[in-house]
Amino acid sequence: MRVFLFRFAMFLFCFSLIASCAYLGLWFKYRRIIQNEFTLPKNIEVVSISDSHTAYGLIEDGWSQFKNLSSSGTQIDIWLWKLKWIFHLNPKNHPKYIILEQGVHSHDQYLDFISEMRASDWPCVDSDGINTRAYFRWITKTSFYQLRKWNPVTIDKTRRIALCKDKKEANLKTSIDTHFKKGKKPDFEFSKTQKFLDEIQKITKRHDSKIILISLPCHINYRKKVPQELLLKWTAEMRNWTEKNNATYFNYWEYPLNDDDFWDYDHLSASGRIKMTAKLREDFDCWRQKQHKQD
Repeated sequence: MRVFLFRFAMFLFCFSLIASCAYLGLWFKYRRIIQNEFTLPKNIEVVSISDSHTAYGLIEDGWSQFKNLSSSGTQIDIWLWKLKWIFHLNPKNHPKYIILEQGVHSHDQYLDFISEMRASDWPCVDSDGINTRAYFRWITKTSFYQLRKWNPVTIDKTRRIALCKDKKEANLKTSIDTHFKKGKKPDFEFSKTQKFLDEIQKITKRHDSKIILISLPCHINYRKKVPQELLLKWTAEMRNWTEKNNATYFNYWEYPLNDDDFWDYDHLSASGRIKMTAKLREDFDCWRQKQHKQD
């Protein structure tokens, strides 16, 4: 009996030791991945941290001061955590301008959230640096799918897809079928995202950075599906928030593009990305010059 208890105790000890080492290995692995992803070159002044619309809609080529850290499938609460990591890992050369895409789309980012800031689901930092307890809790609770989002291979694959998506590879009806099936309508309750924008605003203000909200173009057939009164309400609320918080809003919702510039109704193709990035950079440079003159 004593031999059995001894062997059982040794088994539990070895199992606990192996499990602890595995989680510790994950901690260092994904900590390193996050460091590599969000540590910026010194020349970067403009960063985008939104979802697939900017991940596929903007490019870094030809804009040396711009870094696109947007990723498909992320929501505005995740953008908040991205921003915290960016400022934490770049204390002396953090970006001066943060681009957030706020388009008229019926995505979950405008609906209900799992929990406040989802602090237990994603890598966390606090005002003093790494929140180790929250970080360990994230590793132990998150799914393998979520962990893979931070894998360098997955990140690189997503960006390769973003660079090669075009009309030939996608169905122009994808967005309509997704957003409007079963009578679904876009969600325009700005208050559901405002609490996260307010939190992002506090962080950027503390680091002397500014928020730039943008709405990227959508295909005319998509725009026809959106009730005009709701669109006007959304645009007004966006402008009111930017004026109140000393932010800037570039609205390209109806910016004229060709059919070939879209790979579905609300994502841009390779040619669309080039045009949109050039337009945004032009407007951004003009806006910044006016800001410098006012200062």
